[in-house]
Amino acid sequence: MQDILKVARELLMRKGVEGLTFEAVAEQLSLTKPAVFHYFDSKAALVFAVALGEFEDMAHRIHAATVEAPDGASALEAVIRGTVLHFHGRIDAFRVVLHGLQMDESVAFIRPEHLARLRPLNDLSYGPAAQKLADDMRAGRIPRHVNPRRLVFSAFLAAFGLLSMKAMVERLNDPLGYSDEALVKELCAAFRAVVEKGTP
Repeated sequence: MQDILKVARELLMRKGVEGLTFEAVAEQLSLTKPAVFHYFDSKAALVFAVALGEFEDMAHRIHAATVEAPDGASALEAVIRGTVLHFHGRIDAFRVVLHGLQMDESVAFIRPEHLARLRPLNDLSYGPAAQKLADDMRAGRIPRHVNPRRLVFSAFLAAFGLLSMKAMVERLNDPLGYSDEALVKELCAAFRAVVEKGTP
C-alpha cells in the first residue's frame, strides 16, 4: 500500500488531481487496476490518504518543535514556523493537502471516519503549545483572558492562510512580494504580542 501512496503522491505533485488515475498508478507499479482498488475504493479515498500522510508528517514536526519550546509564546511561534516550513519549497504538496481535505465529492469527500483520523493529529499538533500557554497562565505570566487552545488553533490558521495565499498566487505566476521568513516573522510577532501584552 505504501508504494501505491508514493506513486499517487508523485502523480498528484506532477499532474494534479486530474492526472491521478488508478490506471496510471497501476501502470507505474506493474499492477492491475483491481489491485489498486483492493486498497482504495475511490479516487477520493486515495487523494485523502495522500493528504493525510502529509498532515501526519506536519503534525509530528509541529509536535516536536512545540515540545522543545521553552514557553507558550515560543510554542506558538513553533506552530507557525513548523506549519510553514513543512511546505517550504513544496507548495505543490500543500495543494495536495488542500485537495485531499476539501468537501467536494467529485475530488475528495470527507466522511466521519476521515474526521476521526484527523482529530488526533490536531491534538498532536496543538496539545503541547496549549499546555504551555495554560501553564504560563496559571503562573501569572500571561493574561487570564487568553484561551490557550483557541490561540494555538488561530496561529495554525494564520500559517495555513499564508500557505493558501502562496499556493494561489504562485499558480498564477504572481508570487508574493514578501519572503516566507518575513511573513512568518510578522505572524510570530503578532501572536507573541497577544501572549505577552494581552492584546485581544
